[in-house]
Amino acid sequence: MRYQNARTQIECASAILTLTILFSVSLASAQEKPKSGKQTRSAPNTLTATEKAAGWKLLFDGKTWNGWRGFRRDKVPDEGWAIEDGTIKHLAGKGEQSQQGGDLITVGKYDNFEFQLEWRVSPGANSGIKYLIDEEMVKTGYSGLGFEMQILDDERHPDAKAGKAGNRTASALYDLIAPTKRSSIRLVSGIRFG
Repeated sequence: MRYQNARTQIECASAILTLTILFSVSLASAQEKPKSGKQTRSAPNTLTATEKAAGWKLLFDGKTWNGWRGFRRDKVPDEGWAIEDGTIKHLAGKGEQSQQGGDLITVGKYDNFEFQLEWRVSPGANSGIKYLIDEEMVKTGYSGLGFEMQILDDERHPDAKAGKAGNRTASALYDLIAPTKRSSIRLVSGIRFG
């Protein structure tokens, strides 16, 4: 998971992950065009020199919870989440929202940003990444309110067919705006890029 700030100051709302079904995110696999014109991928959880120079910030190192905590918590909860093979993985629960670890949020606060990640879900999964949230808006529980980029299995989850004109499909601004570039969501060995 990478973040690029358009300004020097990093302030405002936290990036948040809300994940309700088995979910792995391979965070921060960057793309760069070398002189040959072909795109290459940097190693997972790293930034290229070009990305660093452009102001990108790595949000997950692939090994630790540094920079992360639970929503309305001081640290990542012991239940519901694991780091596995360089990814953040939500452990399967009984389907109750926020009962199996709740949402994860970044310790840092960000505004005016671009956000890029790779993600992978189990068959039939439904989840999302919330952004521009405010912990003061929710007084109880461990799930935040905010805009949400939909992450789900479009082929197997019924929510992808609900809503209007694709506004509940993968990469949609959930229930508001359908993704404009469906070609940017592609299945590659079980990993979706968006």
